[in-house]
Amino acid sequence: MAKMKTQDKSPEPSDQDDGEAPKLRLNVSAVGPRVGAYVIDFIICIIIVEVLQLTLFKFQYFTGDRADILNAVKSRDIGSLLGFIDLSQVTLLAVVEYVVLFLYFGLLGGLNKGQTIGQVIIKRRAVREQDGQPIGLKEGLLNAITKANLLLLVIDLIAGSVSQKNRPLRQVRLVQRLTSEVIVKKTS
Repeated sequence: MAKMKTQDKSPEPSDQDDGEAPKLRLNVSAVGPRVGAYVIDFIICIIIVEVLQLTLFKFQYFTGDRADILNAVKSRDIGSLLGFIDLSQVTLLAVVEYVVLFLYFGLLGGLNKGQTIGQVIIKRRAVREQDGQPIGLKEGLLNAITKANLLLLVIDLIAGSVSQKNRPLRQVRLVQRLTSEVIVKKTS
């Protein structure tokens, strides 16, 4: 009887693909809802950054006399207007935005069972392709590297689509493929 139980647990040869273990079937999400979740998350992060900007940092993008700045705006003299911009403040804001987005996507995605707020609303979840379990903190932080910056995200999307070749559309971004992450429809 012990032999029968052992035989029942092993997959049939027809279930295997060239000697490999059978692949897990995942209900992979379409791209549209994933973009919707990202837009929701991005809006949430921009609100957070704006609150930080208004309360903690009080950024001043322009230097100089207010009347001179208004005259440059009225005359539509872009060269003069650019001379009033404080690049150190703009750079600081860009760094704050990246850090907020990185922590948001990395920590929420990694610690909240593979879901950001946008993914909760759209009912999607990031899972490991191998076992269908939610991604962990490591995968969440790795994915956040490119999701936190629009330029890096576009590069990641292009690299993912170029390297996709004849594979089914499971991982849209290259970083998703490297971390074996798949976005699925949340069933429970």
